[in-house]
Amino acid sequence: MTKHAAVDRELEQLLQTGTELIAALNGDDKQKKGMFVLDYQPWYTQAVRVVEILIPDRVSEFRGYYEINPKRKQLDYGSYVIQDYCKSIRPAGFEFSNFDSASRATTCLINQLAILRSVKSRSASVIANLQATILADVRDLELETAQELQKTSLRAAGALAGVVLERHLQQTCDTHKLTFRKQKPTLSDYSESLKQANVIDVAAWRKLSYLADIRNICCHSKGDDPTGEQVKELIDGVNWAIKTIV
Repeated sequence: MTKHAAVDRELEQLLQTGTELIAALNGDDKQKKGMFVLDYQPWYTQAVRVVEILIPDRVSEFRGYYEINPKRKQLDYGSYVIQDYCKSIRPAGFEFSNFDSASRATTCLINQLAILRSVKSRSASVIANLQATILADVRDLELETAQELQKTSLRAAGALAGVVLERHLQQTCDTHKLTFRKQKPTLSDYSESLKQANVIDVAAWRKLSYLADIRNICCHSKGDDPTGEQVKELIDGVNWAIKTIV
């Protein structure tokens, strides 16, 4: 199951459970209403975490339908939240004699479900952005490691930088849906395919070819050893590639 499918499945379950909670709130069965408090808490814990991860810009709004505002000066229709219902709190006074706690809590829960539905519509793009961010962070860390390795082994530093470059070009080709006949394409294959697809220009292709040559020197024990300047050029070039070739 893909990450997108797994997230969609979890969202569907949350939406289904939320719908069942609304039914419990508005049913005639007092036992079901009592179970609402027990069932809502784990649902909220899971749902708010999903919102935090996928659409953090809406999390304060989502929380606001459940959590009591610590700055609240009075309890009325506008400030009543689900946490009030769970604590059996309701506004006092003659003007609130017909106040329907379940109805107000239902409104809050419906708004929370609406936010979750908006997560579903954006989940694919959000997951893609998260994956891209994580990959970028990993590549930055690997390049930092390559820089440190220059102090002890130029070959190891260059080999690691070459791996980062190859992975990035492979990911870029996958993004542009470029395919290969070879089971194990090389750096040259990736850069050539990207040039043919007009993802990179000739100047970038030439630069990648130069970086691939340095990488080969680092990875092959026979022949000349790589120089410190060459390895630095490779690491700097890989950093350029992962920032500009997308």
